[in-house]
Amino acid sequence: MTPGRLGAALLVAALPWAAPALGAPRTVAVVVDRSGSLRYADPAGRGRDLLVLSLGLALRSGDRARVFADGEELCDVEIDAAPTSLRPVADALLAASPRRGSGALFESLRAAFAAAGPGGLVLVYGDDDLDVLSAEGDAPAVVLRRARRTSARPTREDVNLAAREVLAGVARRAKCAVVGLRAPLPPGARSVPYFEALGARAVELGEEALEVVRRLGERVAGRPLVSHSLRARGRLRLDVGGRVALLAAPGSQVAGGVSLDRDGRLWLVDAAERIALEGEALAFVAPRLPVPGTYRAYWLSNGEVRALVVGEGPPTSANDGLVLASGERRARFEGTPARARLALDATQAPREVEVLRVVRRGDLPPVVAGRRRIAVERSYVELLPVEGARADRPLRLVGRPAPGLDVDRLPVEAQEAGGLVQQVALRREEDGLLRGSFTPRSDGPLALRSLGPVELRAPESISIAPAEALRLRIVSLRGADGRPLGGPGALELDRDGRGRLEVVLRVEPRPPRPLAVALRLNGAPAGAQLDPPGPFTVAKERSIALALRWPPRVDGQPVGLRAEAEGAEPAERTLAVEPSPGPLRAVAAGALLAVALIWAGLLYRRWSRAARFADVEVGRRQLRVVGRNGRLSPEVYRLANHVDDDLRIVVEPEESPGGALSFELRPDGGVLCRGEGGARVVHADRPTILAEAVVLTHGTPFAMVYKQRALRYVYLDRDPTADELTTTYLADAMTHDEAALRDSGVFLILDDEAPNVPRYSARLEASTELLAASQEILDSASEVAFVPPSEEDAPLVSDEGVVYLDSAEGEIIDSEELPRLESGSGDAPAIRIEELYGEGDEGPA
Repeated sequence: MTPGRLGAALLVAALPWAAPALGAPRTVAVVVDRSGSLRYADPAGRGRDLLVLSLGLALRSGDRARVFADGEELCDVEIDAAPTSLRPVADALLAASPRRGSGALFESLRAAFAAAGPGGLVLVYGDDDLDVLSAEGDAPAVVLRRARRTSARPTREDVNLAAREVLAGVARRAKCAVVGLRAPLPPGARSVPYFEALGARAVELGEEALEVVRRLGERVAGRPLVSHSLRARGRLRLDVGGRVALLAAPGSQVAGGVSLDRDGRLWLVDAAERIALEGEALAFVAPRLPVPGTYRAYWLSNGEVRALVVGEGPPTSANDGLVLASGERRARFEGTPARARLALDATQAPREVEVLRVVRRGDLPPVVAGRRRIAVERSYVELLPVEGARADRPLRLVGRPAPGLDVDRLPVEAQEAGGLVQQVALRREEDGLLRGSFTPRSDGPLALRSLGPVELRAPESISIAPAEALRLRIVSLRGADGRPLGGPGALELDRDGRGRLEVVLRVEPRPPRPLAVALRLNGAPAGAQLDPPGPFTVAKERSIALALRWPPRVDGQPVGLRAEAEGAEPAERTLAVEPSPGPLRAVAAGALLAVALIWAGLLYRRWSRAARFADVEVGRRQLRVVGRNGRLSPEVYRLANHVDDDLRIVVEPEESPGGALSFELRPDGGVLCRGEGGARVVHADRPTILAEAVVLTHGTPFAMVYKQRALRYVYLDRDPTADELTTTYLADAMTHDEAALRDSGVFLILDDEAPNVPRYSARLEASTELLAASQEILDSASEVAFVPPSEEDAPLVSDEGVVYLDSAEGEIIDSEELPRLESGSGDAPAIRIEELYGEGDEGPA
């Protein structure tokens, strides 16, 4: 690292704590200890002189200075920019010389803390030894009460310790900063030190004058203040202007300076280059310089502020220069033009940042000699107008950064009207503009947005025009001898069925990128092919040599040579082919034609039979779905829509988990319904038997059972009339609550979630354990039987859910009311339905 860069790094590293932004005016309360011991610690009054000079450099315009000594306020003045405003403060401090007795220090400290208040500063000058007893042995009452808590007869040390406790509490409640200028005492001379108890940041008076003034000024100002000191006689030359405090020999004179004492020893002067001095003096320089030039700062959404100097700024060097500041963050301006980047944690742009002019001399910390606030602008890249934008054509984007904004790359997202999203990176070129391009795929409005930390300002609307239609053209077809093909010209094949040709392809207009064009034959016999098969890349126009392979024993015929490419209109040319003749070609062609005609006739006959059967014999026969509430649901399955070429009627209900139903028309007008694919059928008259097939007539209810689920239907020969819907099919309609209570409402259904079925029975297959399986075809019957489970110890299974469709009472038959059969018994005693329900209208139909 070069010495210049090292100095710059150290300069910035030392600034975060040392140069905070200027705060609001505050109160600085100065307490002078006039104890007799101070006459021994600082007999020459050196501390008061350096204190006056430090305050002259550190107090800023608007501050309020108040001086306390002997428990009284000696001075209360508001400081302004002129050095003369410091004279009352200097007079009060210099007049408070040490004297015998020290009891008033306690009251002075309490008054100073009350005057400073929150955010203020208390500056104490003393030897850091607290003694509150007066020459007569008196002490403040509050201190004596505190001392008597520990001893009925407190000693002098007990009283002073109690006073320290009281003052520590006062300091905590005041919530202000405390600085101490400590005069030296011999080891062991301090009995009750109090600076630390007050939280004071102490400056030792025993150090060199430069260090005392520098450190004390830094504590009071809250930032480094003094850059260096000079010793001069007669004339003082400054390399950097500002406020200068001089400690001169008695009787000295300073041209343009303000004397702060009567002896001409303490001076303040605001100078730029030279100070005329009569006598010898030690000068302490606090630089104050302007920050000239024009500055711009931009906020990036990634939390970064970029600033630059527009035009000519102040001169800089390895130790002096410009720093960009925001809060405690610092970054040095570098380069030409000078730029700075400041990384912040903020999620919102700061309104202002500061440009600090920093001065550094020797090994001392850098000092902020001047500061300037600049507004923070939004960073942006302005997109220049877009013209001639067309789909499938490269679109070039040009962006111009905000004046002075340093942007090397900006990722941009482009969203097209068709929903396609593409990304393009705009990169900085030599002329300072950002450029990039991409190809839109669809026409319509185009939306652009920045994906980087810099805002993209695009025109109000960017519209992509439709892509110009691309067309393929077959410019020419020529044989191997160069003769044109097409029209009267035919491609002659050799005895092996091979022929060579040349095709010239063209794309109009010129495409934005080469197209992959494929060539194929239309209407060619099986086995005919082109070699090579392609595809071929065509940028504008291309000549391609091809070989045609023709299948043996196949006559010549015209074929279509077709050129195709994605996104382009295809092209086709007719190519006549003349192969070598063969004796069996004509016979083979005739045989093939005869087979095709016979096959077409068979297909037509089969189709006409199926259509006639569905129209005449099936007619309007249909299934209607019965819902859980007993009402007809909107689902209708017309049998005519399910007739296949073999005159079979197979219905696969959409809501069924599996299985299907087939229907066969019987001569007596009935319909035989069979279960297909593992499904069984349950007839309304015999709800406990799973049959392979049942006979249905108009209005017959039945159910299809697949594993443990059942779906209910009604078979109809025609569409039901309104009277039938009201008096027959909907007469027994239940409410939703009744339907939920009765479950299926018609047939036995084992449901895993049914609360009235034990876990034992819920795992059984309904087709074997609970219902009797039958291979017979069931006609209408009025008998019902119940078969219990085969295991001897198994609990009886309730047949709740076995309900007749036309039961007006909605009565549920309980298994206790039915006779039992041994498992596997083939003869079940018939039970008349009339015996279960009784005679009359309430029985089943």
